[in-house]
Amino acid sequence: MSKLSRFIREKVIKHYRIKGKNNRIFLKENGHLKPLTGRLKGLDIEIVGNDNKIIIEKPTRFDDTSIRLTGSNALFEIKKTKYEILHTFFAIGSKGARVFIDEDFSCAGAKFYLGGGDFSSLTIGKDCMFSDNIIIMNSDSHAVLDNKTRKIINNDTINMTIGNHVWLGRRVTVLKRAKIPSNTIVGLNSFVIGQFNKENTVIAGNPAKVVKEEIDWQR
Repeated sequence: MSKLSRFIREKVIKHYRIKGKNNRIFLKENGHLKPLTGRLKGLDIEIVGNDNKIIIEKPTRFDDTSIRLTGSNALFEIKKTKYEILHTFFAIGSKGARVFIDEDFSCAGAKFYLGGGDFSSLTIGKDCMFSDNIIIMNSDSHAVLDNKTRKIINNDTINMTIGNHVWLGRRVTVLKRAKIPSNTIVGLNSFVIGQFNKENTVIAGNPAKVVKEEIDWQR
């Protein structure tokens, strides 16, 4: 490790809780990556593991937001946004996990629990607006075993997708294997547990179902 790399790593460790080898945090601006050397306002980061990478594109504004990586070889990337990300917690625990959040994401309060099998992923498209008390989970959080073989039966690789221009209302829960297409509104208190494919709809209920078609929405 070069003196410059060691200096940068020590600066990041000073501001954030990082344990393990080859963990990197980058800022991206005008297409160029540069190592983070200070603390980003409103953002807390904890990494426990090896070979993890976080990429944050400027400008992105955080308030009371945390990213916690506890696996290895994970990638968390968030693109620039003109909006704020508030009261949000990302917990990423699977090996090789991939989280990608596209441009102009806004959130008033959410908890992301991303475990699942190795190389599970979550992709959120452009211009998505999340209200508060949102929960997104791509795993069961705890192991379920076959009673005879004692093998874990719920550690599949899970790839979740939320399309472009999706509005999640207050207290929405999105569970593993869910798919929400572009230009969708998800109503208050809804539980999304299935895969939806038709765009420009309102889905709502427990479990969520399509309740209105041929809609659009604006901020």
